[in-house]
Amino acid sequence: SRRVLVTEWVRGEHLSRLSAEEGLRMTRMAVEACTASLVLTGYVHADPHEGNLMLADDGRVIFLDFGLMSVVDSQIMEAFASGIQA
Repeated sequence: SRRVLVTEWVRGEHLSRLSAEEGLRMTRMAVEACTASLVLTGYVHADPHEGNLMLADDGRVIFLDFGLMSVVDSQIMEAFASGIQA
């Protein structure tokens, strides 16, 4: 098959186990990542709740459970990009 499902064990902490400062940092990174994904690729994680996000031991944000993804129409991508540039 040309399609392969790959999983990887990741180490990190969920939002509920982070300090307020770390949680805010993770949330900002997640918003930035979702925005970049929408504007640059048109694909977005459609279920980015706190159970699907972790802060990696090395400080990166980790998205989990890609079972729900959305494709954004190019006109919407362009309008969103124009809106955040204003």
